[in-house]
Amino acid sequence: MNNTTPDNCIDLDLVDKVIALIPDNTWNVVVPGLVDALIDAMPSDVLIQLTGDINGFDRAKEILMSYYNEPDQTQSIFHRRLIADTFRILGDEATLHLLEAMHLDTYKEQA
Repeated sequence: MNNTTPDNCIDLDLVDKVIALIPDNTWNVVVPGLVDALIDAMPSDVLIQLTGDINGFDRAKEILMSYYNEPDQTQSIFHRRLIADTFRILGDEATLHLLEAMHLDTYKEQA
């Protein structure tokens, strides 16, 4: 069984609902957590293409963190892209389990 979701099967309404449920003050936990999961699921040939190194996990994280935290764009665009990409690569169910495991509801709102 394949965990990936074809592009045409991603529920963009679900992406938007998930984003709406993620507290604003927790994206600093969500982004690296999902990036780590994407890297863990990354085939070695993709890792090599991205970093030029079969062991380029740290470099892959730098690249993806930069991609999903582009300072010149509205963060909501990148948050939506991250959730949608994670749905595509890991599947919606696995993504939701990852987010649930982060216990985002336990983080206090920042003043």
